[in-house]
Amino acid sequence: MPSIHFIKQDGEKITVDAPLGLSVLEIAHRNSIDLEGACEGSLACSTCHVVVDEPWFEVLPTATEDEEDMLDLAFGLTHTSRLGCQIIITEELDGLTLKLPTATRNMMVKMQSTQSLDPKDRFSFGKNWSRFLTTLNDDRIKEAEKSLQEKLGLESLEGKIFLDVGSGSGLFSLAAYRLGAKVFSFDYDQDSVNCKKYLKEKYANTDNRWTVEQGSALDKEFLKKFGKVDILYSWGVLHHTGHMYVAFENVANMVASGGQLFISIYNDQGGASNRWKWIKEKYNKGSCFMKTLLTYYTLFRQWIITFIKDFLKSGNPFKTWITYGKNNRGMSAYHDVIDWVGGYPFEVAKPEEVFIFFKEKNFELQLLKTCAGGLGCNEYVFKLKH
Repeated sequence: MPSIHFIKQDGEKITVDAPLGLSVLEIAHRNSIDLEGACEGSLACSTCHVVVDEPWFEVLPTATEDEEDMLDLAFGLTHTSRLGCQIIITEELDGLTLKLPTATRNMMVKMQSTQSLDPKDRFSFGKNWSRFLTTLNDDRIKEAEKSLQEKLGLESLEGKIFLDVGSGSGLFSLAAYRLGAKVFSFDYDQDSVNCKKYLKEKYANTDNRWTVEQGSALDKEFLKKFGKVDILYSWGVLHHTGHMYVAFENVANMVASGGQLFISIYNDQGGASNRWKWIKEKYNKGSCFMKTLLTYYTLFRQWIITFIKDFLKSGNPFKTWITYGKNNRGMSAYHDVIDWVGGYPFEVAKPEEVFIFFKEKNFELQLLKTCAGGLGCNEYVFKLKH
């Protein structure tokens, strides 16, 4: 049987048996060696980081892109760093020598513990949306209506019960109302609730076909009051709750048989997503100067290529920026940039992860629009089978 050597932080060398087919992480756990592996080998953290002895590094298979993304977060990274969960023992690795780092950095734990955030460290979504409402006009509202009609495959929502979970500015609650639905809107953020109240007063006045409340997608007792709904809409919200999969579970239980679930979730870009999480944390805890600096950085990262393409094609670098609302659900480019850089808590998922979760809840996928593996949200429309 092959054996491998672990070099502890104090220089002590421990030699252990290494059964073929097991990972270095599994072997470490079998032998009570302090190699954490918080995500249990699912490539969601860097806590099984090891430093491979130089002669052995070239013997190992090349690291995948996902492993490299996680290694970017490792403490004490070196040019021979690898993740223990990704090193599988073969005969050729008999005698492999690995050094344990002096510390680990568990980004996975941080991403799952955001529900206990101090409110001041959360992004003030409602303040951003209240500023967006100053730009709202009939053209934007019509674009929102068109988006619902196209994505849901329905010309009218007459007779439908539409629940807008985390309804933000209230634009899509208003669109659903104008398309004939009975609308229930709620949001965790009081300023966002006030946005809806403003729109309801302006466009629906005292009509009881639209109800606005404050509440959380994580509060099961609160959610019970809505019963089962025909359309549950939650665009870009559930990944900001701090417990995304709990929110998934809750909304899945609220859709009536034959009903539709329309959600959008941040795309998982591996290490890039973790870097954006860091930026969002800094933005929400930062000074006015830091917020401005990070806003300009985000604007540059998200828009510079589009500005250049527009300039080369039309001579106007701001063409897409100016017409953004006509092609993006009636939204505003500037306010979407602010929503992106500030949006925290922040979680992500790969399309297949979302698909599998809801497939197991008896939902079938009707529509999927991805961001082609890049930055942004993937959109999903599911239907609950009868």
